Amino acid sequence: MKISMKMNHDQMKSFSTEVHGTAKPFISGEVFDLNNDTRIRLRDVTEHRAMDFPSVLNFVVEASAAMEVGLITTWLYDKCKASGIDEIDIEEEKVKIVTTASIEKALGEELRKSEKNT
Repeated sequence: MKISMKMNHDQMKSFSTEVHGTAKPFISGEVFDLNNDTRIRLRDVTEHRAMDFPSVLNFVVEASAAMEVGLITTWLYDKCKASGIDEIDIEEEKVKIVTTASIEKALGEELRKSEKNT
């Protein structure tokens, strides 16, 4: 499942600090382990230095068949809230106001879609 996040320069620094513990650059392929079966991998980064163009982080959720929606929801919500990010894309679903309920709903819908296709 793909999760895209657009953010300005300040949000990018804040998000990096939330994820890494320091404001270091993101590296494509970087993996964030949430538990033994669930991790989020940074697929790619499109970073723009101009202040009026947002940077984009594209993550891929790698999880077991019984995806831990609650764990992923909490991780995303905490990082977005602390970084001032109020809109993310989960596959084709745009989450305009980032709340635990909106993230969980979008993740659940994408999980149901993927289960139908398998």
